[in-house]
Amino acid sequence: MSEPLEQSENGPSWESLPHDPEAFFELQPGFVRRDLKRSYSKLIRVYKPERHPEQFQRIRAAYEQLDSQLRYGKAAAKPQAEDWVRPRAQPSDESKQVESVPSDPGDTLSPAQRLTSRVLAESPKKLYDEISERANKSPYDFYSLAVLSDLLKPRKPLRFSRWLVKGIAAHTFDPSLLHLLREDLARAAPLDALPELLVQCAQAVPRDDFYALTEPAWERLLRVLPFAQFMKLLENCEQHLRDISIAYRVTFMMRVLRYAVWSDNNVMEQQEWIEAAFQFVEENFQSIPAQLEMELELLVAVGNYAKVREDFLNGNPLRAQMDAALKSYMTSEQALSDQAVLEVQLAMLADPQAVLEAIPSEEDQAVVAFYSAWAWATADVADRYGAKQGEADARLWSDRLSSVIESCHGRAAKNSAMVAYSMRAIAVTIATQLACIIGIVVVGFLIVLSVDAMGPSALEEYGGWLMLAMLGVVVGGAVFMVRLHRKQHAKRRTSSRKQRLDRFLYSTIYRQDILGFIQHSQVSFYVVRDYLSKERYYEKQEHLDAMRMVVRDFGLAFYSLALPFQT
Repeated sequence: MSEPLEQSENGPSWESLPHDPEAFFELQPGFVRRDLKRSYSKLIRVYKPERHPEQFQRIRAAYEQLDSQLRYGKAAAKPQAEDWVRPRAQPSDESKQVESVPSDPGDTLSPAQRLTSRVLAESPKKLYDEISERANKSPYDFYSLAVLSDLLKPRKPLRFSRWLVKGIAAHTFDPSLLHLLREDLARAAPLDALPELLVQCAQAVPRDDFYALTEPAWERLLRVLPFAQFMKLLENCEQHLRDISIAYRVTFMMRVLRYAVWSDNNVMEQQEWIEAAFQFVEENFQSIPAQLEMELELLVAVGNYAKVREDFLNGNPLRAQMDAALKSYMTSEQALSDQAVLEVQLAMLADPQAVLEAIPSEEDQAVVAFYSAWAWATADVADRYGAKQGEADARLWSDRLSSVIESCHGRAAKNSAMVAYSMRAIAVTIATQLACIIGIVVVGFLIVLSVDAMGPSALEEYGGWLMLAMLGVVVGGAVFMVRLHRKQHAKRRTSSRKQRLDRFLYSTIYRQDILGFIQHSQVSFYVVRDYLSKERYYEKQEHLDAMRMVVRDFGLAFYSLALPFQT
């Protein structure tokens, strides 16, 4: 996999946009989504939307163009050399500088400059009528009509989009019109007008490009539109599409599912649609671009979590924050989603006890499902921010971990609750064994009395059998005592009383000490879990029970995921 080049010390090359986003992000040939995300993340940490809104929008537009190109498996529509952008409703200060252009500029000016010059020199209404009456309009004519309609009817921004759609209908594969319409759908077009525009786009572009072209508009709608309305709108649009490749529709459905999984699962129609979409994607797995294979695994993990989401949200504030961050990661712009994930990780690092309180040591299906999705999101954000788990000396920390575990074993054995439980178990065992011994003695005594009652002749005749009977009673009684002891021991281990004691000892001793070890050593929970799989930690059954609780402790696992973000 190629690595992105470092950004120059003088800042990004803004002149590369919008024509050459690869150069703007300083990406090498053969770059992948991971490279793009890293470079994008580095830039938006400098050009934050609240401080540099215009620069941020340009960076975001370039990122979306390249991301769409990678996900849909072919080059996205790129604008031509002319700077085709949507100007403001009134000419900007920069456009007024064109007044000094000679009246006969010839071929030295771009079409955009010529249009600006004519708008300043002539009546926009006259120019609009002139171009609209042309029989054979060029792509630039449609762009000009879109710009002029903005100037003449600034309160009707939909006119701009409609002219672009008409231009694409007449010039199907014009890259500049496609690029400009995609940008308009992504940001400028009013939300309430998007449903109508999407239907028009489906009629003008009834082919594969429809999904890549309109995806930003669908994402905007999915954030605010009831999912039932979205389903009907998509069905209406797809009725106009012809000869759609499976790969394009799979890519589009994967993006839709990032939002759909958060819809109301209690509505049967919506749930059936989501399940059908997942089935469609999985049935056509071979058509998924290689860039999206990991995203599919994330989608499956989030889909599984969505089914048990209500169980996970049990009123704990940290769980609610984690859930909101995962939803933001799936549905929000990258800068916002990264920030949400980072805030959760920093909150975990600041208050480890809150993590243990939010994620009890008992195994929970909802927690397991959330962890699978959260681990994907955390790894992705950590990769973009260069957050890595520190490497520790395995031998050094292995020895210290051994000391920690031995200390836990000793403290657990001396704990008053454990001592009381052990004394009770010993008392019960002694009482049971005494009862068995008394029973053996009584049986033996009864045998002797029975033989004695039969007289000396019977004793002489059956003496050998009497000895065997006595021996059988003793052996049988001993075997019975052993089996009874084992049965009682097993029953005690599985009793609710013993399980409560185990959880108490683990939460108050083992869990706290292992958390402290992870905090100080910065050793990953997974490394700790591998160390604890060694047999030397299982000398007694009580030790085995404790170690089993360690390896299933997702509270420690969640905290460990936050460690790479520690500064």
